[in-house]
Amino acid sequence: MGSIELRQINKRYGDVEVIKSLDLNIDNGEFVALVGPSGCGKSTTLRMVAGLEEASGGDILIQGKRVNDWSPKKRNIAMVFQNYALYPHMSVGDNIGLNLRISRLPKSEIKKRVADAARLLEISDLLDRRPAQLSGGQRQRVAMGRAIVRNPSVFLFDEPLSNLDALLRVQMRGEIKRFHKMTRRTTIYVTHDQIEAMTLADRVVVMRNGDVSQMGRPEELYVDPANLFVAGFIGSPRMNLVPAQLRNTAEHAQAISFSDGQSIELEDRVACADGTDIIVGIRPEHLSTSPGRHHLNGKVFMTEFTGGNTIVTANIGGSEMTCLLESRSGVRDDEDIKLSVSQDDIHLFDPKSGQRLARQS
Repeated sequence: MGSIELRQINKRYGDVEVIKSLDLNIDNGEFVALVGPSGCGKSTTLRMVAGLEEASGGDILIQGKRVNDWSPKKRNIAMVFQNYALYPHMSVGDNIGLNLRISRLPKSEIKKRVADAARLLEISDLLDRRPAQLSGGQRQRVAMGRAIVRNPSVFLFDEPLSNLDALLRVQMRGEIKRFHKMTRRTTIYVTHDQIEAMTLADRVVVMRNGDVSQMGRPEELYVDPANLFVAGFIGSPRMNLVPAQLRNTAEHAQAISFSDGQSIELEDRVACADGTDIIVGIRPEHLSTSPGRHHLNGKVFMTEFTGGNTIVTANIGGSEMTCLLESRSGVRDDEDIKLSVSQDDIHLFDPKSGQRLARQS
């Protein structure tokens, strides 16, 4: 296995800086996901670790050794690409064992490694087929098999599921998680899909404009987003982010005041003056029709039935908000609605800096 450390890594293409002084430590056997919108620098970071891109500055260390000048082969990593990169004229077995043949390993060793990888990925019965005879999920398993047989210290995945349909993506997420649990190899996984990142990774690195917005365990990013970008990016449906003001209601007391005149009293104060503009964040799943101490009134604009849940869009607090309710809630379009929310599920942000506001007891 191999630990990975990135120290002050940056990457420039001419005058354009796409990675800005990135620091990241990944422990042996850890699964870390790099997530963010297109153009945030996540794939470029992965390619620099692989040696396919040269870092403009900083140090890349694998197992404590600086590898900036090492070739991809010498770094002992294996990469699984988005487009599978399989040779159509070769059988599945030959595709999996290609790099071993290039390395001139004995035929008996190649046969054993290919068989072991195929058994792990449950594709032993496909070894004689050609890639054109396989489904998308089967091709992705073959690509993973080609990486496994090299016995690398680090696995790198570059959006491996983006070409699959929704059902197959869910299935393959489970396969990749099972694979990591069995091999315990250090893994960096790049995706634009925050659901993939949250379900697969030990830690998630949320990137934006070549920088890290926040990194931590999936539950940390969900419960304690550090800024507006992470709050809006992590979670599905996305967090409601509504403009409001802080108001002093009495000595040592504050309330959130919405534009339609509704308010919610805060149990924990924020170190801001009376009348300060804020952004209030509430996740759709934290709004409920059950009775509660803190509630907001609104009018339903639209309902979307998804099976076990109904996504309800309503005009609340002078803004459009989304809530995720049980389908049996019976909420209908154009009805009045009363939603409760817990204090622990209300997030406050500075609209100028985007940073989360600390609340004091």
